Amino acid sequence: MKPLKIYLQHKKQTILFFLLITTLYSFGQTVPGVFEKYSTIKSIGFEWNISGDINHNAQCLVQYRINGTATWHDAQPLFRVDFQGYDMLAGSILFLDENTEYEVKLDFSDPDGGSEIRTELISTKPVPVLPAGGNTYHVIPGSSGGDGSQSNPFQGIATAQNVAQAGDIFLLHAGDYGTGGQVFFTQAGEENNHIVWKSAGDGDVIFNQVRIEADYIWLHELNFIYENGNDYGLRTSNAPLGVVITKNNFSNCHYCIYLNDGGENWYIADNIIVGDNDPNDGSNFSGEGIELARTSGHTVAYNKISRVADGISYPRKNVDIYNNDIFETSDDGIEGDYGHNNIRIWRNRISNPNNNGISFQPMNGAPWYVLYNQVAAPGENTLKLRDRTDRVLLAHNTLVAWSGPIGSGSSLMQSFQSNNNLWISIQDRYILITDRNPKNWV
Repeated sequence: MKPLKIYLQHKKQTILFFLLITTLYSFGQTVPGVFEKYSTIKSIGFEWNISGDINHNAQCLVQYRINGTATWHDAQPLFRVDFQGYDMLAGSILFLDENTEYEVKLDFSDPDGGSEIRTELISTKPVPVLPAGGNTYHVIPGSSGGDGSQSNPFQGIATAQNVAQAGDIFLLHAGDYGTGGQVFFTQAGEENNHIVWKSAGDGDVIFNQVRIEADYIWLHELNFIYENGNDYGLRTSNAPLGVVITKNNFSNCHYCIYLNDGGENWYIADNIIVGDNDPNDGSNFSGEGIELARTSGHTVAYNKISRVADGISYPRKNVDIYNNDIFETSDDGIEGDYGHNNIRIWRNRISNPNNNGISFQPMNGAPWYVLYNQVAAPGENTLKLRDRTDRVLLAHNTLVAWSGPIGSGSSLMQSFQSNNNLWISIQDRYILITDRNPKNWV
């Protein structure tokens, strides 16, 4: 009987130990902490820090409506993010109306204890519009002189900037403004009241290199033609806010739009960018079309980008990248590498990248939204997964590859939510190739 007694005592200790561990993991309630909200033109994002959710089962349901209307709409619940130092619930509401105030209800709860319902008002941003009420001046190439009138234009950008104030529009007449080297834009506008530098419509307005050094500057319908091996086209100083870059042509640039010294909340749309890379040279990893350099708050939309290494790269957080046409790149189409929370990539067309379509190498935060994109005929994979990843909503994409849409690193998809994607391999090969056990995939 002694062995049976020892067995029963051991079993009792095991049960007590199990109950102790269960109690420790469910003891105490989850406490919500710092809450952050932000927006772009089409999206709203949230980050809600929490503490105490040891077993990671806290959740937050989301509803929204245009402020003042009656009907609530369900949104995707916030994602539970415990990754790279983050301990929070985070997520976005997408495809919203621009310049509209929304009421959002966030219903946080944890089955082990802790709950809170909060209602937030937040507005999406407006699409930039040309200012009204400021002065309109005329500018021609040169170094000094003129009064800004149509009959006696300012000669040169530096001369014109001596009078520039928020809301002013400068009409740039045909000619080469880059003969003196790099052009500096140094006079700041105001939020929703930019200083605008745009083509007068009488011929090509040509720059070589420019540097944006002040907030709320708008460059429109200009030509940036790079010669003599210049590595950089448009760069920044002083982390300028709210810059607008629209309907410009960039050609023969290496780093074409490069936020090297920071910048937040830019609107980059409807530009044509043709770099200086050979799209067949898969070893050429430098030279970006739009390099966001780990900055936040941007909308990058409706651009046509080719002959660069990566079409669009390095967003930090709260960035929308949509409706861009990216093709014949020497590296990847869109590189979200090192991005943090609420990166949103949708309805982009990526064709014939020499290496990969959309890169997640690596993610520094979450969630990311990758929706309704078309990726066709990459030299390697439609999705590049070679390092850490976390929460991703991957939905409604068409992913076409020569030989398996995902190869190396596909095991990292275990933290993706993959819905309604079309995967096509031209050759008879697996959709995914993994060297890990996929039994835990969701």
